[in-house]
Amino acid sequence: MMRKAGFLYKAAAWLCMLALIIPSVYAAETVGYDIQKPETEIAVLDGLGLIEAADYQTEGKSFTRGELAQKLLPVLNLTDMPWDEALPFRDVPSKHDNYAAIGKCVFAGILNGYGSTSFKPEQASTTGEAVTALMRALGYRNIAEKKGGYSTGYLVQAQASGLLKGISSEAVRQTCTDWIFAKLVYNMLTVKVYSVVGVENGEP
Repeated sequence: MMRKAGFLYKAAAWLCMLALIIPSVYAAETVGYDIQKPETEIAVLDGLGLIEAADYQTEGKSFTRGELAQKLLPVLNLTDMPWDEALPFRDVPSKHDNYAAIGKCVFAGILNGYGSTSFKPEQASTTGEAVTALMRALGYRNIAEKKGGYSTGYLVQAQASGLLKGISSEAVRQTCTDWIFAKLVYNMLTVKVYSVVGVENGEP
């Protein structure tokens, strides 16, 4: 009887632990931090057709790398970009919801995979990845690469350019959220586009 009671006690303990663990697994789409809701920024971006305000109402709502690609299409005017290439990534089959978006962003040089055969589309996107994509779109790839590349070089240049205005250092190091992304895109509207107008001593 004592052994049976001990077994039941252990089983009950495991069930209690699972009750604590399982909810956290299913709550992975939200995080415990976020910036203050950028009401004005969301309204402006919605008016410009860059985002849908209705999709940006939940605090702490994160998104995947595949969804980041989808978000970037209207922001970077890539929605109608001609593209019919086959993706090399084994984890992005042609039936994937974000297949075309990932393809356009990769071939535009905005997003990278993990090596040549993996993109990890279901992995949560980090703020560093979102920042890197936007800085590349703004023409800062070469400068950021010289400052350390992904993600340090891009974050340093983003800070200097004003892209990170209103975003804490903690948020920059974490999983990206809808509100952080909206703030980044809004800030991007006032960041100067970097373009090479000449070369001197082999340097732009």
